[in-house]
Amino acid sequence: MGKKRRWAGGGGQGKGKRPAQGGFAAAKKRPCVLATCPANRGREAARELSNLLGEYGDDNGAAGGGAMDDAAADATAGGSIQDELAAEIAALKGAGSSGGGGGGGLRFETLQTGCHGVQMVYFKDDADVVALAKSIAAGVRSGDTGVRFLARLLPLRRTAHADQAGLGEILLPLLRRHFGAASLMPEGVAAVEETIRKARQQLASEKAEAAGEAGEDGEAGKAAAAADQGQAKVDGEAPAEEAAASAVAPEGKAEEAPKEAPEEGDGTGGEDADADADADAAVDVVDADATYVVQFKRRNHSVLRNEYTRGVVRSLLPPRHRVDYKKAQVVIVIEALAGIVGASVLRGGIAEYEALNLQKACLAATGVGSGAPAPAPAPDTDGG
Repeated sequence: MGKKRRWAGGGGQGKGKRPAQGGFAAAKKRPCVLATCPANRGREAARELSNLLGEYGDDNGAAGGGAMDDAAADATAGGSIQDELAAEIAALKGAGSSGGGGGGGLRFETLQTGCHGVQMVYFKDDADVVALAKSIAAGVRSGDTGVRFLARLLPLRRTAHADQAGLGEILLPLLRRHFGAASLMPEGVAAVEETIRKARQQLASEKAEAAGEAGEDGEAGKAAAAADQGQAKVDGEAPAEEAAASAVAPEGKAEEAPKEAPEEGDGTGGEDADADADADAAVDVVDADATYVVQFKRRNHSVLRNEYTRGVVRSLLPPRHRVDYKKAQVVIVIEALAGIVGASVLRGGIAEYEALNLQKACLAATGVGSGAPAPAPAPDTDGG
């Protein structure tokens, strides 16, 4: 018998198992970092990425990243043995929840992208992923940090579900932040907002329909149970529920109904999005005539097309912002995977985008490449 085929890449699958995507629902509305690597070096690249994020995460941590350390410091202020043990346990829990790096400075988790040569992590806190990626690239270029398997880092400041409405949800706040809300084209903004409104309306109707079907099934079950209980009383037998209640509950005291668990949110992260929008309003906008370019790639994804994605950006930005493929002053990075789409705006232009190429950074630092072969192109990829 032949040997089982081993599927490489994906970061952590068992032997003989095909890479499976997962975790996109938890990653939506959170900052992410996508990294490319050789298709047959996924596990090594995932480990290398985790180590780099842990090493540089303390200097580019989330806004609330030090909450665990402050609590530990308060716990040890009393000086008792119990407080010291509690602080040590809290520190260990923080290190364990950081996804394998950083000692609790940044909390992140690795995603199963289902795409060879692509690694991705999402952060549980509001991390500045653009500054983090630039810091890692600068460390590699200066020779302080070496890489063997990672090829390029792509920070994704905002993420959403990978469809047309999700693309609008991440592009609108990003372009308002960096280009100014007043400078965006009203017609384009209205079209994007209408797409988002229709998607949310459809989602609400689907939820209501599903809840209605569940309610009908529940009523049918209750009617059947009531009919069974009536038949049992006619036959002279006590229903099982009444017998159990009389055996457990004391006489003269009705048994309390169990409290219903609170409903969970819909996972849209509306509160986080509003908080991010308030923080984004304080950022300076780009020059009035700044040129830009859209770097869009789709990997194992067929919903968002190249023409549509670039067309949405063109419809939002005024004509004075021209497209320049060679010397763009602003780069809009958009990455679409099977279940998630993310975007970032790089204010340093083409130079900043090229600086995130870790292979070139390693070559500039040592005079030789990282030692890893050039990454194979991901399937179903559009780019410009």
